[in-house]
Amino acid sequence: MSGLAPTKPNDAFEALPEALSELIGRVIRGTRLWPSEKRDVRAELESHFREGLIELTQEGLTVAESVEVLRDGFGDPETAAILIRRGKKRGRSMLWKITISAAMVLFSVVGAGAGYFAYVQFGQPNPTVDYVAQINEPVRQTPEADRAWPLYHEIIQAMDLMPALAAARQSMPRATDAGWQEVLPWLTANRRLVSRILDAAQKPVFGYVYGHDSAREYLIRRALAVGEAGTPEEAAARIDQEGDPLMPPTISLLLPHLTDMRDLGRLLVLSAREHLSHGDFEEAWGELDACHRMGVQLLGGQTLVEQLVGVSIARMATEEMRRTLSEQHAALNPGQIKVLSGSHVLVVAPETYRANLAGERFFFHDCVQYLFTDDGAGSGRLIPSQYDKLRWMGQSASPTQSDSALGAIGKDAELLAIATAHADRRETLEKHQEMWERMNELLALPLYDSRRAEADRMIERETGGSKGRRFALIALLLPSLSTADRTFREAAMEHVATQAVIAMVQYRAAHAAWPERLDDLSPEYLRQVPVDAYTGIYLRYGLTEAGVPLLYSVGRDMQDDGGSTELVESGGGRPQTRDIVYWPTSN
Repeated sequence: MSGLAPTKPNDAFEALPEALSELIGRVIRGTRLWPSEKRDVRAELESHFREGLIELTQEGLTVAESVEVLRDGFGDPETAAILIRRGKKRGRSMLWKITISAAMVLFSVVGAGAGYFAYVQFGQPNPTVDYVAQINEPVRQTPEADRAWPLYHEIIQAMDLMPALAAARQSMPRATDAGWQEVLPWLTANRRLVSRILDAAQKPVFGYVYGHDSAREYLIRRALAVGEAGTPEEAAARIDQEGDPLMPPTISLLLPHLTDMRDLGRLLVLSAREHLSHGDFEEAWGELDACHRMGVQLLGGQTLVEQLVGVSIARMATEEMRRTLSEQHAALNPGQIKVLSGSHVLVVAPETYRANLAGERFFFHDCVQYLFTDDGAGSGRLIPSQYDKLRWMGQSASPTQSDSALGAIGKDAELLAIATAHADRRETLEKHQEMWERMNELLALPLYDSRRAEADRMIERETGGSKGRRFALIALLLPSLSTADRTFREAAMEHVATQAVIAMVQYRAAHAAWPERLDDLSPEYLRQVPVDAYTGIYLRYGLTEAGVPLLYSVGRDMQDDGGSTELVESGGGRPQTRDIVYWPTSN
């Protein structure tokens, strides 16, 4: 024993040996207490070891031996830290424990919410299927020589797009109308193209390839023609702006050619009217026949909008054919009657007017693969930002309350709510398939079947109310096909009515009298008597007291009003005649 024992034990060993200081440090680090609590624990441990050193050294041990005894007797510092931490926590006040527990719960909830928000908000799609290529596949398999679009493309490039036509698109004046002089310069400038249009109309298929590189030069020409750009360079810069790489390509498809195809149809009709004003029936009828062929070409398109434009052009032709025959039938000679026998409209089956909805299916599936994540097993979740892009395209771009900061917060909350409640990718596709099949079953029913109305109600029932968020994407994208289907069926009925009108004129030329009944036309002049799509029986036909034929459908109200052309509200935005009268035509 070296030296005398200290007279003041508490003042001895003010600087503890390094081994004990290190042991205290390991204990303090393991307690994970508040700083003030760590200071208290350190003071207690230091006091404990000082007293131990004093006692052991007074018993005759050296300082080194005393340190060894104290360190071995203390045990594992990590275990000691755990015991000290538990003891301190048990000694805290109830208020402190409640506060800490509430804070931990709040922290957990906020953390979980933030984590889930990030999980939902920042997902990325992983598209794997090129649906544009699938839309184009039937055209790609068609030989280039059978496609009409390359010829139409050249014709449109050479066509003079004069503003005069814009005013005539609705009125379509006749040679005897006051507005004829407004469209005559445009007609004269483009008359050189008519023969080329007739050649293009002879092709079996329209053959437009969506997203093709040649569309760029076409869009540049259109931008220059309508004044959207002053130079080709400006037009190219507008067109070549980078789009969002995470937008479905099927949404980005541009269809400006459809407007120009309508104008080609109008050019043929106006040219036919000019030929008739000079007494050239054969040339006029050939141009109307070509207009009808053009519409039928578009009817075979891969997208619903292209097919509907085809319906519009075909109806433009058949309406003008009936009007022409109404005005010219009494003066037609045998040679002109023979021309009618070779009409394209006579060989086209009414079943041609049927929508091919494959493109609509591709469109939905393409949107799904860009709006949902992909877990590799066919499922995934809706991405709010992606869904918002799609929804924005269908909304007005005008400023609204949602543009304010509060509105933006509300919109984000709404999108998050939709995303968290929305069905996953697999269930969304399954529900879409289920509704699609059911809708097509209903639309296969005749127009007069009351069950067809279920097609529109089904969308609201399956995607509205409490299901509005769960199937929000289907509600946004699934079209009401009943209107389009009715358009196709009315066009098919107009088509067969035009066939009947041609047969009526041929019968009159042969018999010097109109047929008493439509049955008199079949089978020599007409393959089969046309059926009214709104009744399921033959179109209404009869001779008036003046001996003039009257051919009509009972129309959408399914009531026979004797061939009335009185306009009534149809509920579709535009007035309709009570009956659809095909003969005589209105001028």
